Amino acid sequence: MTRNRRVLAVVTAAVCATVLAGCGRAAPGADSGPGGGSEPYTVSLFADISGPFAPFVSHGVGGFQTAIAAINDAGGVNGRQIKLNNPIDAQSTPQGAQVAARQAVGQAPVAILVSTASTELASVASVLAGAGTTTLAVPNDDGQAVPPKPYYFSATVSSPVAAKAYANAIEQELGTLSGKNIAIVVNNAATSVAYADGLKKLVEAAGGRVSNYLKNEPTISSFTSQAGQIMQNKPDAMMINDSTTNTAIEVAALHDAGYTGAIFGGTAANDDATLKKTSDEGGDYRGPREWKTPVEGDQVWAAAEKYGHLDSAKAGVYFSKGYMLAYALKAGLEACGTNCDAKALPAAMAKASKVTAPGDLGFGASGFTADNHVLLQALQFFGWDKASGKPAALGQPISMVD
Repeated sequence: MTRNRRVLAVVTAAVCATVLAGCGRAAPGADSGPGGGSEPYTVSLFADISGPFAPFVSHGVGGFQTAIAAINDAGGVNGRQIKLNNPIDAQSTPQGAQVAARQAVGQAPVAILVSTASTELASVASVLAGAGTTTLAVPNDDGQAVPPKPYYFSATVSSPVAAKAYANAIEQELGTLSGKNIAIVVNNAATSVAYADGLKKLVEAAGGRVSNYLKNEPTISSFTSQAGQIMQNKPDAMMINDSTTNTAIEVAALHDAGYTGAIFGGTAANDDATLKKTSDEGGDYRGPREWKTPVEGDQVWAAAEKYGHLDSAKAGVYFSKGYMLAYALKAGLEACGTNCDAKALPAAMAKASKVTAPGDLGFGASGFTADNHVLLQALQFFGWDKASGKPAALGQPISMVD
């Protein structure tokens, strides 16, 4: 049996064991509880269970499953249980995602959960828009998030939200943006450029100046000359949104060129190894993290262990996003009412402005508004603490909504 098939088998078995998943039998209590006899809310799920993205994004499935199992064990929502159908494999390709999305829509669910790569989410936009069914996605697609489509909700920052976070973080560091020089370095991927363009507008609107704006190729071998150019304009702070490899090269070159200010990094370079390496290079580098991850002994860790998804919980932030989105679904269903259906749920989701969960994994408040369908409302920048040999939060959580 191949590794991908083993992953699919484990995920499917876990769904049958922990969630009302339609695996030939209902979970205990499916037809009982408050308002006994009420039909469960049916929810579909498609994710990258196989293919190159599976080792990362598939862990969102474990987050969904853990939270929904816990919600059902606590009595469900509005006196009804949640029936989570078997996960449909999107196979880490746009073609596979399109097949999976159509299959999910065909199950006539009240909501669809997604844990794929962002490119696949973008590839199924027309399928999801045509259905209009509430879609709660671990990744983000700016095409559906900006402005937010009525059906679309995500646990990952959109470009406008990310730009606001960077602007607020730099302002927190410097006290003001007015009169300040801010340098921007990004790779040439569309998402990174969108983040940078948004930050540039906010800096200039606040009376600051973008002193340098550099777009890199996916792979660089040196940043020495670019660092020299940046230093000629004496930046007060920097934003670097690049790969882990490029980021380490850039931070080292800037340090060698004499830069001593704060560097606000990207979500692709926020792991412990990158934080340590940039610290070793002498840079004041901060990596943003959108969600907390479960820690041994905490409430979410215990739930993941109870329902058989501890490996996913250990794997990182994709689990956290799935977990919190499931509780966002709960909040939306509560707002929608007992007789909620697929047609009524999107409007109710947009009013779920305060989403809470046992062992809440946010760095601040979580919720949606009519204008913002991104669940997280704050993120936290981390640096490397050499004394403890661990990442450490730097400053206060950064609001992305004001």
